[in-house]
Amino acid sequence: MDRMAQQAEDPRVSAIFRALAAGDHERAIALAERHWSFLSSFRGEVRRAVADEVLRAHPSWAVVRQGLRHAALGRLRPTVWVAPDLPLPPGSSANERIVALTARAMAARSRGRLDEALGLTAQARQLLRAATPRDLEGGRFNLAEVHQEWAQISAFAGHADDAVVLFERAFSLATELRHPRAAMDAAAELAWLAAVSGRRGASLGWLLRLEQLRADQPDVRGTRESDRIARALLLLDELDLAGARSELAAIEDAREHELLRRALGALVDAHDPLCDPDTALAHLNGEIEAVYDGWTSARLNAVVLGAARSRLLQRSGQPERALRALPDAQPSQELSFEAGRAASLLHLLGEHERASSLTSRILAAPTLSPRVRADALVARAAIELRRGDDGRAAETFSRALRVIDEHRLLVALTIVPADELRALGAVLPAADPGARLARHVVDTSVAFPSAGLDHRLTARERTVLSLLAGGLTVVEAAARLTVSANTVKTQVRSLYRKLGVHDRQGLSVVARTRGLL
Repeated sequence: MDRMAQQAEDPRVSAIFRALAAGDHERAIALAERHWSFLSSFRGEVRRAVADEVLRAHPSWAVVRQGLRHAALGRLRPTVWVAPDLPLPPGSSANERIVALTARAMAARSRGRLDEALGLTAQARQLLRAATPRDLEGGRFNLAEVHQEWAQISAFAGHADDAVVLFERAFSLATELRHPRAAMDAAAELAWLAAVSGRRGASLGWLLRLEQLRADQPDVRGTRESDRIARALLLLDELDLAGARSELAAIEDAREHELLRRALGALVDAHDPLCDPDTALAHLNGEIEAVYDGWTSARLNAVVLGAARSRLLQRSGQPERALRALPDAQPSQELSFEAGRAASLLHLLGEHERASSLTSRILAAPTLSPRVRADALVARAAIELRRGDDGRAAETFSRALRVIDEHRLLVALTIVPADELRALGAVLPAADPGARLARHVVDTSVAFPSAGLDHRLTARERTVLSLLAGGLTVVEAAARLTVSANTVKTQVRSLYRKLGVHDRQGLSVVARTRGLL
């Protein structure tokens, strides 16, 4: 469509192009800012025309110009976002300083420098809190998008509660400013964050708002496709692997969430019994190399990547590596896949006391997401059953099933072996409504972890294993450790039993496979 056609189509567009044609950049900017919500949602090409032609003396529009060029590259855009050089002469408005700080924070985030991004965001937010309506005159047009950038930084840094507050504020501002695209983006992100924590009802609520916005404004398309990531995770939670894959495959441009999309795809594969875990893990590692490394350090990415890697390593018979793949976290953190799953892995490795202690700490946390609570309760029930306390196991498992049923977190039941899940279902009272749910998951075509080990290797056994794998004989190892050869032979027999092998060669192979060396 040529410029004359655009002018005739809408009086707001016509006025902006007349100002540009006359070289009146100040008026063009003022008109674009006044009608920002309309232009941003419906007429992006007008934003580009203004951003390309106005003077760079306006920092806020320098950011717009750079951002539009970056976004226009689509899948070809570089992961690292380069902030424009924003001149801030004396007397710059509060809005211009807020935008400049936000642009620098966005660039730092794209490089994985999240602490720097959080610091710049804090400065921008402080400026906004101190600003008067007069200070922000002419700057309210982009407040919804600024809040979204701050929220993204908080989310990637793992500060989920703060991110939710900021996205909710962005949604409120977008609604107030009649900015449907920004409202769609905020709703999609809120749906995704709710799904990560296992809050199914909240996630579905934001997805419903998003669909209503799309129905009201069918010509508007959101910037991100985080809603598909949210739906994929909700489907995985219900063990609908085909549905989850379909949602992920439909994503055309995940933007900042590209690494999350790939990690979630690997997590789906990790639950598929027909998927070879070693192949899936190699594929995931190869995909990660295609994404800028700085993004892997982001807390949000690390959590989902850790969950996927851990599950795949567990499936491939490497429980120790699976445990190490889970990033450390406090169980009260909203963005936490791993707290309850670490307890389950410890249980499978035979470290029942450590697993029990961890579940106690998790369940005593003052705030706990449904996902972590469900995982911890399932692991706890399995530990109690192992101890022979059927009554307590039944009570704990019943609590777990209530959380799982409320939020449809069926995936939590797959953190224990199928035989343990059957045994837990068997100790439930016949009238317990959760018994049917447990039986349903056992019968579902999904991969379960293998049965746990009776014991984990002791520190001395690990040392002996390392010496033998390094080529030392039993006598040489005994001399190195200043113990008798018979003592080392006893430890070797224990290693054979625990690792299920019968000779030195098998011992080395299995130890390397399980990540013990």
